[in-house]
Amino acid sequence: MGSVAFGTRNVMLCARFLTHDYKYDSRCAGGCANFFNGFLLVLRGTVVTIGFFESNGCTMTLSSEKIGEVLVVSPAGQINSANAADVESGLLAWVEQGERLCVLDLGQLDYISSAGLRVVLMLAKRLKQNEGQLVLCGLQPQVHEVFDISGFLSILTVVDSRPAALSRLAA
Repeated sequence: MGSVAFGTRNVMLCARFLTHDYKYDSRCAGGCANFFNGFLLVLRGTVVTIGFFESNGCTMTLSSEKIGEVLVVSPAGQINSANAADVESGLLAWVEQGERLCVLDLGQLDYISSAGLRVVLMLAKRLKQNEGQLVLCGLQPQVHEVFDISGFLSILTVVDSRPAALSRLAA
């Protein structure tokens, strides 16, 4: 049984979720959905989708998928000051559970603020401390511009596509 911590909240993932291999009891194989304190968890196969619901009607989701030894996390929507702390807690929880190789697929991320940039930097730092690696991929033009202006493109590994990111971590 495993859980992922989001800020001060602990969210149980379908009660039978095994954190070491991202699989869970077959009774959940059709997909389980639960609503906990503003988070919607949807489990299907090896994909976990966590929806963050904001009061202004803007939804931000994180989806994760385990591909071999690599955790692929795909945020969709916006990472801003309203949700950055929860996103950071969620991402770092995976690292605390032993993930070392991570792809952050930003193909569906529409906006990232300076608070979101800090989240990405903290993830990269924590992975490096644990002898891991982070590769970013699929940056939309407006998100790419924020990473470029901030100087993050020179300190983070960024590639065009998910296959390229997976290849980079396999090397």
